[in-house]
Amino acid sequence: MLKHVLDWEISEEESLADHNYIKFKLSTKRGNNKFKTAKYSNAKYVVREDKLHLFDNMLLQEMQKYDIVTKNIVGAGAIDSYISNEITKRVDIKQNIGRIEEAIISTCGRTFGRPKNTNNNSKKNSVPWWNTHPTVMRKKVNANRRLYHRTKNDEDLREWRKATYKEAKRYYQAEINKAKLNSWKEYCNVAAAVNPWSQVYKIATGKTKEVNKMTTINRPDGRETTSLQETINEILDYLYKEDGGEENPNHKTIRKAVEEPIHTEDDVQFTPDEIKHK
Repeated sequence: MLKHVLDWEISEEESLADHNYIKFKLSTKRGNNKFKTAKYSNAKYVVREDKLHLFDNMLLQEMQKYDIVTKNIVGAGAIDSYISNEITKRVDIKQNIGRIEEAIISTCGRTFGRPKNTNNNSKKNSVPWWNTHPTVMRKKVNANRRLYHRTKNDEDLREWRKATYKEAKRYYQAEINKAKLNSWKEYCNVAAAVNPWSQVYKIATGKTKEVNKMTTINRPDGRETTSLQETINEILDYLYKEDGGEENPNHKTIRKAVEEPIHTEDDVQFTPDEIKHK
């Protein structure tokens, strides 16, 4: 990213903090920045062990294109020795490094696959409480701030503009806090009205983490299950054994106790005050 950064500066805009914003521009054109890096610096490949041997062969073919002499050299060791000697002789090391880098990148492209592009922009966090009102207030605060800092010769006017800027800043901060609170209340009321155990409840109890999905487990004989249904059946078979029909005196006592009806008194019902304060 460094090679694309242009015209960075410390902004005078109000940040509602002890720090100022740092602004900069990003350029997609080449040659606009003195900090230049290799054009392949962001290339990524899926390296597989079963293709490393193919990579060696492909790289040898690419390195034979290094110059006219290497086309007639046979063997990786001989080519390596020749290129090492050439690099020590030549002054332009950057050009030699570029050739070797291009050979490696070309070999990776012919041998390994590229990772799939994932669109992370689809999950950007939105700010539901922001609208035109705080935008206008921020512009007014920035304007008052600039007037205050640019007033140098008149102390009375400077103090008046300073007070105006501070008051606008306090009002701007208060309106932002108010908008955040109202947005959160509205979200809680809408979500809770539909389902009391909705996202609001999960956020409050810290249960918003993604649940791990069950895949495969090892059977007692060492084999792995191959599907989710087999995994579920294996767990159920292990936890709930089939009744073989054989009973001992303890089993008979438990069965008899379970079949007898319960004659205990019902619990006292909750009062409206208890329900309200739970």
